[in-house]
Amino acid sequence: MQTRGKTNTSMGTGQGVSTDKESVRRILLIVERCGAGEAVRVMPYVTIVRELYPNAHIVLLANDDAAAVFARGEVFDRVVISRLLYHSPRSHLGRRFSLAREFFRLVWQLGLGYDLVITYYSGHKLLRLLGYVVGGAGRANCIGYSEQPTRLLSRQLGPFDWNTTAPWQHIALVRAIGCNIDEPIVPCLSYTQDDSAMISRWLLEHGLRNPTRLIVLHTGADWACQQWLQRRWAELADELVIRFSADIVFTGTSSEIDYIEDIQRYMNAPSVSLAGQTTLPQVAALLARSCLCICIDSAIFELTQASGTAAVALAGPTRPETVVPRKRPPLIVKRMSMQLADTITRCKDSGGRKALGGCLNYQCPMAGLREISVADVLEAVERQAQTAGLRTCEQHNS
Repeated sequence: MQTRGKTNTSMGTGQGVSTDKESVRRILLIVERCGAGEAVRVMPYVTIVRELYPNAHIVLLANDDAAAVFARGEVFDRVVISRLLYHSPRSHLGRRFSLAREFFRLVWQLGLGYDLVITYYSGHKLLRLLGYVVGGAGRANCIGYSEQPTRLLSRQLGPFDWNTTAPWQHIALVRAIGCNIDEPIVPCLSYTQDDSAMISRWLLEHGLRNPTRLIVLHTGADWACQQWLQRRWAELADELVIRFSADIVFTGTSSEIDYIEDIQRYMNAPSVSLAGQTTLPQVAALLARSCLCICIDSAIFELTQASGTAAVALAGPTRPETVVPRKRPPLIVKRMSMQLADTITRCKDSGGRKALGGCLNYQCPMAGLREISVADVLEAVERQAQTAGLRTCEQHNS
């Protein structure tokens, strides 16, 4: 489910691929090397392919994080999990053997004979080769981005720029198959009544019955350079309780439980942690009941836009994107210099860190978003308070 601007899903002439709808029977969509946040961003541009080709057999190839986001719904006939670009440290020979084994496993699982192959984001030469092979060695239309000219793509859109606005690059990709989109699509992760009921039960168990006091703090990321210092999260949470009588709820993955427990130990006020206990749709249900979310640039920031929840996002080297104007647009707190952001980007690209899924070296001098103070975040919260329905202690008591 998603909300979009004006779209026309009829096949274009000249702009899109030369195949018509009837001749495209098998489609492979590749969303690899993609975190949960990036998967939420790209989701509407992936699912729109079903609208263009309602009768085609569509297979999604995705890494674990992306597949978890796309798991719900009936858009895809099949989902294949790829671990082609994620590997453990090992010898050069061992890594090459591992890649070759995974590559041929994917060819076997995907099968051959695709008519259309679309690779989202920047892709990778191995992904382009995979699409070329399962597409019949040049018979299929293979569309995507590539840093260098390549014969593996029949329609190449140039390099994918991670430092610019991603929605317009996704729009260019789907326009290449004939979908005319006039503006970015708002991402939306649907949740079920069971998800909502589960959140209601958790909130009641912890005595959290007033949504005007409920503030969600999402602190985690795959990169230490995108996370805020734990003691500052604790100081912020305590101040939110003092100023707004807030009920603080932490969300996160199971790998972030210890990180959040450390924050709670630094706090004076009580709080609740749902880390490791919720799925992404359940977090979406929680956000729909909250008056405010404070987070780093992650999938949760995307969900606040989908749910209409007021948000304050702490940004480091990344550029959080506001998809469309809203009554309660999110506020971005960013204090990092361009020089430091560029240094972090180069560091991410080195040493196989992206292949390993991130870096959580908290001792690194670039970690912790140290440029952002608690006062910076509180100023943004005060600006959001009125539109978020967040009331001060005096207002609660009056």
